[in-house]
Amino acid sequence: MIAATTDFWQTFYIEVGEEMERADAKYGPMPDERDGLHTIKCELAELERAISCDHDRDAKRKEAVQVAAMAFKFLRDCVYGRPNDFRN
Repeated sequence: MIAATTDFWQTFYIEVGEEMERADAKYGPMPDERDGLHTIKCELAELERAISCDHDRDAKRKEAVQVAAMAFKFLRDCVYGRPNDFRN
């Protein structure tokens, strides 16, 4: 197994955060758990197609980042609450 380096985590958080921002700007927050699950399943299907069609590594990475971003959006919007609900 390859150890995740600091560079990996920085890149991961930046890419996932940017994808979340794009999705938020285009679609807004996930309205409920069912919609969130549907969105995650759609993104996962796109990743599966990228893998089964043997797309290049960059295409697989982009799809995997989208899956991760939608999972984070699900947590934020459907599990923990809307962004403005967070308390410091």
